[in-house]
Amino acid sequence: MNSIPKSLLAAFESAGSQIGKLDPVIVCKFFRRGSREFWYAIEYDEIDRLFYGIHAKGSCWAWSYFCLDEIQNSVDVAFDFSFKSRNLSKLLRSVPIAVPFPSSN
Repeated sequence: MNSIPKSLLAAFESAGSQIGKLDPVIVCKFFRRGSREFWYAIEYDEIDRLFYGIHAKGSCWAWSYFCLDEIQNSVDVAFDFSFKSRNLSKLLRSVPIAVPFPSSN
């Protein structure tokens, strides 16, 4: 994936700025094959090719930035085509761990 699909760009544009929202929309998901490591993106900066969202590894979750180029260069990280956009609250109902909500500074 040299760039993200236009439909995914449109989904990020539709969601708008979500940093600081209490219940942001998780637009897409990446995962590391053979592990419990996931990236859930709520925003994407097309110029810098940076996502913002939740990086989850096992039971540890944190809000962070992650780079499309690093994801593309990793042979064991993949885009989850089956993931459907959903609000963070809905995602949390399907996983048994707590995620810190973004601060509303």
